[in-house]
Amino acid sequence: MTYTRRKLVKQTGLATAGFSMLGIVPKPALAMLGASPEPAPPIQDPRLKELINTALDAAKSSGASYADARLTFNDTLSSGGGREQGMSFGVRALVDGYWGFAASPVWNVQEAGRLGRSAVAQAKVNLLGKAREVDLAPLDLSASSGGHWTMPVKDDPFEINFHEIEDYALALQLYIARLRTPKTLNRMIRVSLQFVRQDKALGTTAGHYSTQRLYRTGGVISFFIENSVDRKGANVFIDRITPAGAGFEYVRDQPLRKYIREEFEKTLEEMELPVIPVDVGRFDTLIDPWGMASLVSQTIGTATEMDRAMGYEANAGGTSYINEPGDMIGSLKIGSQAISVTGNRNEAGSVGAVKWDDDGVVPRDFVLVENGILKNMQTDRESAGWLKDTYQKHNLSYASNGCAFAPDSMYPPAIHSANLKLSNESGSTETLDSLRGQIENGIEFKQPGFTMDFQQSTGLGVGTAFQIKKGKRVSSISNAGVLFRTPELWSGIKALGGSDSSRRYGWASVKGQPVQTAYHSVTSVPALVKELTIIDKSRKA
Repeated sequence: MTYTRRKLVKQTGLATAGFSMLGIVPKPALAMLGASPEPAPPIQDPRLKELINTALDAAKSSGASYADARLTFNDTLSSGGGREQGMSFGVRALVDGYWGFAASPVWNVQEAGRLGRSAVAQAKVNLLGKAREVDLAPLDLSASSGGHWTMPVKDDPFEINFHEIEDYALALQLYIARLRTPKTLNRMIRVSLQFVRQDKALGTTAGHYSTQRLYRTGGVISFFIENSVDRKGANVFIDRITPAGAGFEYVRDQPLRKYIREEFEKTLEEMELPVIPVDVGRFDTLIDPWGMASLVSQTIGTATEMDRAMGYEANAGGTSYINEPGDMIGSLKIGSQAISVTGNRNEAGSVGAVKWDDDGVVPRDFVLVENGILKNMQTDRESAGWLKDTYQKHNLSYASNGCAFAPDSMYPPAIHSANLKLSNESGSTETLDSLRGQIENGIEFKQPGFTMDFQQSTGLGVGTAFQIKKGKRVSSISNAGVLFRTPELWSGIKALGGSDSSRRYGWASVKGQPVQTAYHSVTSVPALVKELTIIDKSRKA
């Protein structure tokens, strides 16, 4: 009989399950749907619909004009870190135009009724002034209700023997440890994988009921190359397993060893470059797809969240330079004509993909920026109502863009960024290397990170920086940073990479109080930007 590595791992895993598997078997999350506690049932169990209806009935009878209720069951698996499960139940209620919310980790009929009444009571506490009108954008029940959806994945990580996952991560660690030259060795090696499976049920007093299963797979691969002669070193981060809407195949089927070796060799070349201090001034600047994805997420994605633009996040995540969205849609110039950014929540393999958002809306594709002009905002049903007149003025359909989301039912839904795509429709075939070749005297940033101000209008970027002369990297720059204003950055685009140079990354964003963390995918291309301000980030005033 022929044994493959996978068969061997599976059989040895079964043989040792009584010992090593004890560390990852989760304590069952319990529900009380009958006479005694039981493990949390499948999300499609009809008793869960009854539980949600109990909460909705309690909210309506207590005075809610609208209410919705959510159940979520989270299962999290981490290489080297075991497995965790959690369940939550949340109810949101609208009373005289004011929202109330109540949540609990308990699933039973008595708790459902209590949460419905508590959400209404909280709404009444929030009702400090006159009643206000809330115009919720239409909900197409024929398209949005009465079904179940499972995010398509090839290999559910929760159906795979855990030893296979740990074995894969350990094999990558050993591979990295063995990558070396006579002068270098690799230290601080980190290979961690995380898999999240979330089951979600949503019911509303508008008549919507749906269930869905979502996945999030990602991880970190990083290490430090150290020169054993002079002890100089460089960090290496492999950006190939950022969060995605996929299963174990997302990690296993990628040629990660190839990517690791390529990045190892590139970093060795970079370490051979002479190191020079920052020449403060304005230079044409090349930013790789990673950096551009970060900029798209923060300067456009975050800035177009409608609740931020209206000031409702002012005491938490911040506001936006788009401070009058009703007037700015169709007129605000965000960047050059080369810039177009679209949003969606249905892209296959994206971490932000859903069948229904947390308002029960089937998300649609939408254009945020077209030829440099602001065209839309990221909305839920309530905030789409704030733009009703604007949509009519610009002949746009009056509907939510499907951006309502909460990490689980312990949080009320908020507007979070959809998947974003910065595209180049010009037919360009430019790559990162060819864009570099256009620079006579400039700067290149590799995997920069950006910090934005309160309004997403001014930012600071730092990362590995190189001096470019006549299209070639000639030196590494210590302590380089880049300062920019959002309109200046996007208006200064000299060239964008073509479609072959695009990359998709999973990105996390935070907002709210308590803080909510949400994930979305960003697809971007490299960009060459004219005359950005380069600073010495180590200099003190």
